[in-house]
Amino acid sequence: MKKFLLSLVALLMAGGSVFDVCAQKVIDGDISVIPLPFRYDAEPLLMLSQYASDDYQREEPDLSLGIQLLDADLNVVKTITPASKTFKYTYTYQTYMRYVTGVQLANWSSDSGDLTRVSSYNTRRRYPSAYFQTRYQDAISQGAVVKVTENLGLSSTPDSILALDYSILLGTDACSARYWGYSIYGTRFPREFFAFYGEEYVSYYVYQYEYIYSDWQAAGTALSERTKTCKPMELFYINLDNEYDVESMEFYLSQTLFNDDAAYEYLLPKYKVSSVSNVEEDVKSSMSIYDPEKPDTSRTELASGQGLALAGFEVVSEDGTVLSEIDVESDFDGMLESEVDAGVVCIGGKKYLVIEGCLNEDTNGSHYVSVFYSLDNTGNKISAVKRVQGSMRLTAPARKGNPVNVIFGDDNQEGSELRVYSANGAQATKVTVPAGQTSTQFTIPS
Repeated sequence: MKKFLLSLVALLMAGGSVFDVCAQKVIDGDISVIPLPFRYDAEPLLMLSQYASDDYQREEPDLSLGIQLLDADLNVVKTITPASKTFKYTYTYQTYMRYVTGVQLANWSSDSGDLTRVSSYNTRRRYPSAYFQTRYQDAISQGAVVKVTENLGLSSTPDSILALDYSILLGTDACSARYWGYSIYGTRFPREFFAFYGEEYVSYYVYQYEYIYSDWQAAGTALSERTKTCKPMELFYINLDNEYDVESMEFYLSQTLFNDDAAYEYLLPKYKVSSVSNVEEDVKSSMSIYDPEKPDTSRTELASGQGLALAGFEVVSEDGTVLSEIDVESDFDGMLESEVDAGVVCIGGKKYLVIEGCLNEDTNGSHYVSVFYSLDNTGNKISAVKRVQGSMRLTAPARKGNPVNVIFGDDNQEGSELRVYSANGAQATKVTVPAGQTSTQFTIPS
């Protein structure tokens, strides 16, 4: 949880002295503001979105608790509770099964880097068999020395393998630490055993055993009914018309972004099941918590051609009324895993809503597309006007004569063509960067 401490300070002059009077108010939650161009009047209000509990691991506030608007005295003047909507959908899973065919000693890396299956107390020294008789005389007399019949896969085949039966020596409560998979196999796989070669033996300690499995086999399908909560979209605002610097912030509510009245609006997402593989991945194992001593014999995988994507959005008024509804183009799938849901860009006196995603014919989801929607607050008109290849990157405006540095995150494997446009939409320059060149610098012509 993000906790903000806001202090109100008043300076009082009395007899030439200055007294600091501080009134402090602790506010729990995320603080943001409505961008000035999207407010109905000039009165500034803080937006407070709260968290459901004192869970510091939560990354996002719980908007179902309402978005509070605070005045200059930090008093709540309005609370807007977003409309409660859900998207129900069904996923088809492919179920796979495999079977345990055996157990073997697991590989581990020694200090020398060699791979072996066991750790020995002293593999270079072999003890006389008579020494075993002396050292473990008490265990032998109690019948607590047993023969191991499992094929443990030692590099050299011993004449016989013996182990101590700790269920006799120490009782069953001590066995789980001394036998691998004791709850399933009992004393079949001891962590310590003795391999005899002629009149000598070597003492071994086993770090880990591992299962040997058959190949995975398809075992049918399963359906999973799911529900996705439609919560207000977090918008990233950037004003490129600012002459001196980029004005940017994140917000949920606005008043004049979509129309021209004092009521508040927000965007609710619409979802669809998509074929693009990068929007969601879901693989389940039969083991919720990994335990190497228990077999993992089943798993379910999300069948190909399924994933959740952004299908459009609704402009919703503070009273829950849907003012307008927009569907993305049928061949476009909006991304769900961005840091923010969408961007609002002001450039050249125009406003655009920008949604990132990819074409659903690109099943690998490797080529990003950004769709620009024109916003007109005089009549609730929202229409797609431009689709560009690539993911939107918001940067400070480049000025004529100043160098511009570009670094490619994908190593520019296929080469790139950079185009720079002015605020009025005219192309200022074009730069071609050959494949393999990972950065470039150019200057905006005067």
